[in-house]
Order: sequence, then C-alpha cells, then structure tokens
Amino acid sequence: MQVIIVKDQVSAVLEEIGAKRKNKHIAEAMGLAIGSLTIRSFNDPNVRAAPWAPLKEATLERKIAEGTSTAILKRHSLLFRSWRVVEVTSAFVRLGSDRFYAPFHQWGTKRGLPARPMLPLLGTAAAAQLTPLAASRMVSAAKAALEGFLLRKPGKKPK
Repeated sequence: MQVIIVKDQVSAVLEEIGAKRKNKHIAEAMGLAIGSLTIRSFNDPNVRAAPWAPLKEATLERKIAEGTSTAILKRHSLLFRSWRVVEVTSAFVRLGSDRFYAPFHQWGTKRGLPARPMLPLLGTAAAAQLTPLAASRMVSAAKAALEGFLLRKPGKKPK
C-alpha cells in the first residue's frame, strides 16, 4: 500500500482555521443568517419559532384610532428594523436590538403580555434553543463562509 502525505498542502489551511482563530467571518455569517430569519419573522409566520397571539380587540381599536399599522409588532416598524449583529468574535456572535422592549415581546411578561418570538429560539430565555430552521440556516451560512475562506486566493484576507 502506497501512502501519500499531503501535510504540506493541508496543514497551513488547518492551522489558519483552527490555530489562529482570527477569522470572524464564519461567526458573522452565522449571525447574519439568524438576523435575517428574525427580521423575516415579522412578515412570514412560517419562520417564527411559535405562532403569535392575535392582538386584543382593544389594542386593535387603539391602533386604528392612532392611524398606526394594525400588524402585530409593527406600530412604527422600529422593532423589526432594530435587529443586527452587535458583536462578533471567533467564538460567538451576538445579535441584538436597541429597543428596550424587545425581550418583553420575545419572551412575554408575567403581567400578561403574550410571547411573540421573533428570534428563532424555542424554550425559555434561560434555556433557549435554535429552531430547526435556524440551525439549518446557520450551518448553511457557516459552510458557505468556510468554502469562501478555503477557496480564496492565498494571502488574501476575507472581507
């Protein structure tokens, strides 16, 4: 049996991916995939982690009287526009909103505000898990980013 050693071709790439861990490109791509699903959840019920409770009749009447959108969580469209990647490292990516009320809508409140999860997470705030769709999109984004990383020209840094 003949053995061909390809260490010289492979080791540099493996070291760059594993040892340096400077490449935040993959983590950012994964975060952007989750952010995209989060924003889409405001218009597409199929990507939501759970169905949203309908508006109470009084809330619907107030929105009509105010002349604001009667769509759920879209009074001024500030919440759905606020989601973005706020921090990226080689170990994690943080998605956030600058709207203080975002967690109240995501998880609901003890005072009766129903949870209307926009983030693709199942479970509680303390033990949340990605939805199957979110996990799949995140893996696809990571694969595409890694492929781009591996296929780039030597010496060229990812954007």
